[in-house]
Amino acid sequence: TEDGPETPYVQGRFSAGEFDNYYAQIKTAGEYQRLNYVVSGSYLDNEGYRDQPYVERWLLNTKLRFDIDDSSDLTAVVNFHEIPDMGDPGALNATEVITNPSGANPNSLLYDGSENRSQQRLGLVYHKSFGDKHEITLRNYYTWLEFGNQLTFVGGVPLSNGGTVAFDRFYTGGGGQWTWTDTLFGRDNRFIAGFDIDHQADDRQRYANNFGVQGILTFDQLEEVNSQGVFAQNEFTLIENVELTVGARYDSVEFDVGDRFLLNNSGDDSGSLNFNEWSPRVGLMWSPIPEANLYFNYSTAFETPTTTELANPAGGGFNPDLTSQTADNYEIGLKGRILAPLPIEYDLAVFQVDVANELVPYEMDGFTGRTFYRNAGGSTREGVEAALSVRPFDHLTASIAYAYLDANFDRFRTATANFDGKRLPGLPEQQLNVELNYTHPNGLYAVWNLLYIDSFFAENANLVEIDDYQVSNLRVGYITRTHDLEIAPYLGVNNLFDEDYFSNIRINAAFGRYYEPAPGRHLYGGLSIRH
Repeated sequence: TEDGPETPYVQGRFSAGEFDNYYAQIKTAGEYQRLNYVVSGSYLDNEGYRDQPYVERWLLNTKLRFDIDDSSDLTAVVNFHEIPDMGDPGALNATEVITNPSGANPNSLLYDGSENRSQQRLGLVYHKSFGDKHEITLRNYYTWLEFGNQLTFVGGVPLSNGGTVAFDRFYTGGGGQWTWTDTLFGRDNRFIAGFDIDHQADDRQRYANNFGVQGILTFDQLEEVNSQGVFAQNEFTLIENVELTVGARYDSVEFDVGDRFLLNNSGDDSGSLNFNEWSPRVGLMWSPIPEANLYFNYSTAFETPTTTELANPAGGGFNPDLTSQTADNYEIGLKGRILAPLPIEYDLAVFQVDVANELVPYEMDGFTGRTFYRNAGGSTREGVEAALSVRPFDHLTASIAYAYLDANFDRFRTATANFDGKRLPGLPEQQLNVELNYTHPNGLYAVWNLLYIDSFFAENANLVEIDDYQVSNLRVGYITRTHDLEIAPYLGVNNLFDEDYFSNIRINAAFGRYYEPAPGRHLYGGLSIRH
């Protein structure tokens, strides 16, 4: 999304920190006649806090925008993303967290749990204005992905759940949008209509994982997804300072699988699934004074399972018991900006989300590290979100954001358990983020933030609770400018107060392996030079 500035620059940046963390970047951006450009290349090498969390990553991002004339432009985005090797230390059980929190799941070491990927993307966006009332946007993209993953089990032919995964993915698509801005019945009005067409093809194989060595083929299928969507939205000024928004979208998504491995017990697992859904929305905004905007929104959401989420626990084809989840969203809020006596920005919202057929992850014994999905009958999320940003003094900005969430299963029963009324796992009841940002005119700056996460449950039955925690980070730096040269050294401390917490919790994990410990207090520093 970044555009190049009018004055071109070239910038180099290097940082290093504990756990053998190294990062280097070179970047240039600017304008040349009708061409606006941003080009950035970076390299990351990190050994990580735990055993086997290493990662090596190469990344190139390029954005070029060419102004064809005063009313039209063409933007091209080109990305290259290479991860030759990334280790997975896996999750620990409660005993291992106490005895060796920086260790890896023994199976991750035994089966060489790891991942690699190579991705390239080309995207094109054409924009054209026709006077002050009409404009169109057309987009087109192409993405190629090669992916490999070694999970922490052997796997075999009977269930086709091989522990080594490999697939080649190609996905492409496009869309268009027309915007008409004018008056209607003497009132301001904006109408938007458009369409999306997307296609994805996965050439997917699974193999036995013979302790880190690829074994026999256990699974081979071609997975295709085709989706089409059309949408329209209208924003109309009912009366002065009151705007009504109505819109709707229709989606049709088709999943097709062609089984090319017919040796498993179920025979030919080829098949298809179709999902079709309308998603309407309506919103009302009232701005009685410039400093306050009161709004109400009702919208619906439609989420199909992904091809990975549709994996069949019985092996082969798509899971016939899995369907899409839908949601009804209600929100009322107040937001605005006050300039006196202090500059203040505020945002307050109360919401409720009713979800049908919630997609819930789980793991199966014997396939640790692999996640499957099932539908819950329904769930409800009710909550409050509040944010405040204020400048109490010159050069100092204070920001605070708070969220309260009550999220529960209304109806969720399996063949062996009843989870009605249980809290949704992985969702804390409260979250709080506080940040202080100080910038002095002489170039000195400091940023301090504190994140508080309330306790939450790791599984559906609410028997395993993750304790609440707070993590604080501090970064200080200095920016000095001489003629056309800017030099900016910086130092930082993550987890300033050395809190014990988890960087990730694996929801409904098998064998109680929920926990991925985060590092304690650690330092980093770097230098940026810009010309």
